[in-house]
Amino acid sequence: MEKKNPKAKLRQTCSPEKVWEVKVGGYEGWLVQDRLCNGLAFGGFRFGPKVSRDEVCELAQTMTWKLAAHDNPVGGAKAGFRCDPQDPELPKILKEVAKAWSEPLSTHIVVGKDMGATDLLLDSLYQALEMPQLHLAQTRNSGCPNKIREMTGYLSHMTALGAVHACTKALGGLEAKKVAIQGAGAVGIGLVHRLTEQNAKIIGICDIAGSIISKEGLPQQELLKALNPNMKLIDRTSCEFIHESMGADEILNLDLDVLFLAANSGLIDENRARRINAPVVVEVSNFGVTPLARIILQDRGILVIPDVIASSSSAALCAHQLASGNGYSKEAVWQKILGAIEKATLTNIKKAKELRQDVRSTYIQNIEEFLC
Repeated sequence: MEKKNPKAKLRQTCSPEKVWEVKVGGYEGWLVQDRLCNGLAFGGFRFGPKVSRDEVCELAQTMTWKLAAHDNPVGGAKAGFRCDPQDPELPKILKEVAKAWSEPLSTHIVVGKDMGATDLLLDSLYQALEMPQLHLAQTRNSGCPNKIREMTGYLSHMTALGAVHACTKALGGLEAKKVAIQGAGAVGIGLVHRLTEQNAKIIGICDIAGSIISKEGLPQQELLKALNPNMKLIDRTSCEFIHESMGADEILNLDLDVLFLAANSGLIDENRARRINAPVVVEVSNFGVTPLARIILQDRGILVIPDVIASSSSAALCAHQLASGNGYSKEAVWQKILGAIEKATLTNIKKAKELRQDVRSTYIQNIEEFLC
């Protein structure tokens, strides 16, 4: 009889190890520990008016899954605060949040930036705790810096770097490939840089307000000028090189080789999944594709390189350096990260084809028994 591994069962719902809740200043927040590895857990701190407990729990679980491909240097966690991210009182409010979460943030959880977060907000949180952001890593190496953005190997556009690397390995290269980007925030702008490095042909980018499209390709420098400095809206008025300006969803209809998702979670629902006209979708946003949409894309024969692989590089850099006390050189840590992404991409695409299921489900099934 086959011996069953109790860890091999796929979790269908989020079951975090612990959740801390806080209510302050008319706002509500959650700190979620999905699980510990090597005595630590790591995840981003998200600020926004629609943040929910369920979302933060799912994000923490997704962080655990992402880090599993990178040998579980630490476990997954996440923080979320349902608020107006532009509220000038937030730095003061975070002093109360720090008090409520002092125990986990002092002993085993480290949080970094996520959607809506700024360096100012994260600095305010740790100033209220009266300890550096990396104090837990400093106990492993006294030479470790104080902040995540000071870690060795910390790069601009490193989430995009991992996503483009995964796609490049899956397709054998991106030179002259026609690509489009859903989302014009920090990750979307990062994708513009990283895709240009690979000589891809960016023919469209969109945000919630609309899309800018040129079938001849959007020049990188002109495209970056067209993006509003606050990275929220596309300023189409100055885009003389743009051939068309239209609704955000029109980008789905483009004749593409690859569509990159870099916007909010769940934007690709079943209706949008039926409209996508690209054979490959790269899910750079956390669960940018809903479960039903993922099934539809699978049935249509569209390859989705999932968030748990494509969006793991930034988390992996932080996790490796946290666990090692910033002990890796830039070259060593990125060799490790990109090698893990390549292996996870190629192994799970192949296995998913054999099982006739989507790559995300295949990946999770493969890594469950190796989780901490």
